[in-house]
Amino acid sequence: MKEFFAVLISTVFAGGILVSLTPKGGFQKYMRFLCGIAVCGCVMMPLLTGELFEKNDVKEWEKYWNLENDPSLDYDEIYNSSLKFAGIKNAEEYLKSLVIKELEAQSADLDFRVVTREKSDEMYIECVEAIIHPSGMALDPRKIQNIVYELLECECIIIYE
Repeated sequence: MKEFFAVLISTVFAGGILVSLTPKGGFQKYMRFLCGIAVCGCVMMPLLTGELFEKNDVKEWEKYWNLENDPSLDYDEIYNSSLKFAGIKNAEEYLKSLVIKELEAQSADLDFRVVTREKSDEMYIECVEAIIHPSGMALDPRKIQNIVYELLECECIIIYE
């Protein structure tokens, strides 16, 4: 299959070069037509020779086109998971900006990771991990824990990186 796509891409590329090198005028439209036929021939060749069906079982094709039972296409779940991810990232960024403002720290001094759990289809914050980088070693971990507890009422775990 790799060879098929390599031939197809090279045919399109060579046809594009030929059409661009052809002088403007009536002959260029014929060259574009011939290049189009060549590309169509490359696309149709595996179907015409039966090579595609010899290598793959028809049942495999049926599974490929049967999208009704495909769990990866559960669009509601995809939407909800991306919404949860965005909410967690926003909470982490807000918490970081609040702590930086309160402690007069730099942005590179610390990061936050919000750990969530789901209980009966509701998401809640289990704990917050405060990751203190070497540049933020002078920050008081108790103040960070107090700020997180006052805001979210959850445990704050301090991690030194």
